[in-house]
Amino acid sequence: MPDHRAHRHIGGVATPVVAYTAFTGDTVAGLYQMNVQMPSAQNTFKPNFPSATGQFTNLTGPAQLPIFVTLGAVTSQAGVMLSVSPKLKMVESGETFVSQTTTENLTIGQLMTPFVITGSNNAVSTNVKYAVTSGVLPQGLTLTYTSPGGVATIAGTPAQGTAGTYPVTVTATDPSAIPITGNVSFTFYVPGGLYVTSSVPTSSTYNTANAAVATVTAVGGTAPYSLFAVTTPSVAIPGLSLTTGGILQTDGTTPAGTYTIVATATDNAGLTGTVSITFIVKLKVVFSPVSPQTASIATVTNGGLLNTLTVSGGVGPYTYAVDASSTAAAAAAGALNFVGNLLNLGTDTTVSVQSVVIDVVDTGVPVSTAAVDTAISTAGAEFTLSLNLTL
Repeated sequence: MPDHRAHRHIGGVATPVVAYTAFTGDTVAGLYQMNVQMPSAQNTFKPNFPSATGQFTNLTGPAQLPIFVTLGAVTSQAGVMLSVSPKLKMVESGETFVSQTTTENLTIGQLMTPFVITGSNNAVSTNVKYAVTSGVLPQGLTLTYTSPGGVATIAGTPAQGTAGTYPVTVTATDPSAIPITGNVSFTFYVPGGLYVTSSVPTSSTYNTANAAVATVTAVGGTAPYSLFAVTTPSVAIPGLSLTTGGILQTDGTTPAGTYTIVATATDNAGLTGTVSITFIVKLKVVFSPVSPQTASIATVTNGGLLNTLTVSGGVGPYTYAVDASSTAAAAAAGALNFVGNLLNLGTDTTVSVQSVVIDVVDTGVPVSTAAVDTAISTAGAEFTLSLNLTL
């Protein structure tokens, strides 16, 4: 049996990695095969080794190089040439592939994290092209690549009915006169079952019905989907419901707050899937007098009342302030001020105000920790009062 500690040189470059050694079957008796792996780092190759004539730096295309094997003090004969061809270095999302494979777990109806592949030749990836050369991508996924960037991306959302295992090989090809290739193999796994998604929730206001806080959608499983329900918290939130069609609604009696719920869908075979939804119900603020409002500085004594704010839907006491986003005149020191929920004219009688944004915030105490499984932090609100404050 040959000594694997033998020294091997290909084109004057030491190649310490032995990928395969064995007698070659179904051929001439005694024929021994040895596969070696060239170093991936840049090197200077000598096609006339040991002479330095004709040497070149970096193997960027196929070449004929002399091979010498030294065992002990004995070196193999000269004149044995080896055809050497480089392969592109393949990197996927930060992982360098040599011979291993990887598995990516996907979910029906949910956008996958983009799968980025880069093939490079001595760190150059310009104009590299990519193609799926073995297997197929799950329906809903596509392979695209940039040029001249030379980066490929697999992205998309697995479609309903795509449950299964998808072994795939992607091959990269560079633009050399004699193209150099590299490939990487991996497996996409799309499990069966029922998966549930939600639209982006919309904000609501206490005492105002919202017939479409969010839409819950079930994919996968077995249609039709017979049941949608709010399963967390276990005790019903006042005024909140989920219709048989998966529409999350509030009738206006839901107290102000930031809510996180879990909605569950059930398919025709009894399988269930869940989705978490966070939405906001704002405080209700009423102005008196109503907006728009006109007042003359000449008829309002400094410090006099301009407006009264009445709040409902949260937990008092409430705090009131002129928002920093208001016009410079409204935010000017002394122009307007609050005493409790009363908006008054300040000491500055030289300004004209067209509108003012008012912030209203409650104590932030949960509406009722006894009524729900998780705490609900009540929400503040911003309101714009159209105020024509004339000189």
